[in-house]
Amino acid sequence: MTKNIVYSSTLGWNPGDEIILHGLRNLINIPHNPIIFNRSPCLANNFEAQGYPEGASHTFPYARDLVDHFIFAGTPDYGFSSRAIYRDIQRTGKDFSFIGVGTGIPQEAVEEIARIFDIPNNIESLNSHVFSKAKVKITRDLQAHRHLHGSHVVCCPAFFCHPELDIKPKTQKNKVAVCWQSNAIECCGVKNGKMTDMLTKFIQKNKAQAVCHSFPDFIAASKLGLDPFFSSSYRDYFDFYKEFDLVISLRVHGSGVASSFGIPNITIGHDSRSEAVTYFGSELFTGSCNLQEYFDNIDDTEIENRSRKIIDLKREKYNQYIDILKPAKLTTLEKYNEKDMG
Repeated sequence: MTKNIVYSSTLGWNPGDEIILHGLRNLINIPHNPIIFNRSPCLANNFEAQGYPEGASHTFPYARDLVDHFIFAGTPDYGFSSRAIYRDIQRTGKDFSFIGVGTGIPQEAVEEIARIFDIPNNIESLNSHVFSKAKVKITRDLQAHRHLHGSHVVCCPAFFCHPELDIKPKTQKNKVAVCWQSNAIECCGVKNGKMTDMLTKFIQKNKAQAVCHSFPDFIAASKLGLDPFFSSSYRDYFDFYKEFDLVISLRVHGSGVASSFGIPNITIGHDSRSEAVTYFGSELFTGSCNLQEYFDNIDDTEIENRSRKIIDLKREKYNQYIDILKPAKLTTLEKYNEKDMG
């Protein structure tokens, strides 16, 4: 029987959440109707006390009794902006899961969720009375793991946005892409302008291809003459990234797409979310050395070695996901076995 699964994610915000959701849906291959609860910050002002934002396809209260499973889908925010989902969980008692979520839950979200379930407003109470009932708890970093007791730290589902596991490794350092992000954008921006300036100079010096994941970034990069790639469709980023040999990124999900294609990548760490990249094989650059010198010291042999390590890691993380999702009846996929692949 076909299930109805509501995914708490975003549409039309930036491609990050949609890339993550695409990876997750490559793992959850059971017959189901995917229904998106769109918690885009662009719609934040439209939240009602008892409802959903205008533009969400899952509309309160008409659909809640038809839902079989609610999934907080690999997002840094599985708290305050998803409070309507928690209301439905509380009222219906339907199954729910946290799959690939990251960072912790801020106190305002703890208090809001506690009010919905009429329990003490602390994280321990949430774990005892709410989170303990989740069918699956997978986090992409240690911060979320500490908030979701009993969770498994695996990786961000963006690692699986490209479904293939038998990937030809990269063997050279010819084509380099830089996921550029402006420090001038208030939401999801880079607080330290030195990082943006560093990547701007790197792109100019090395004739690297700039890529932007938000329209404001695209405008800012275009004004600097960086000739960036941008698309309003997350799927176009797959075709873009797969052509490169090395990716340098200020965005976590930019590195996630690269890793999914077995492309060595370097993440410029600028906030707590950056820890997530280590679980899908990205090299975390903290600014303790010169980026140009670091880049110059990478040769073709190292590119191939890094690529092979990422591909091996992807297979390992894939098997971990299957081990967790299968008992919850959220996938029919089998674990990867190199011998079975011939």
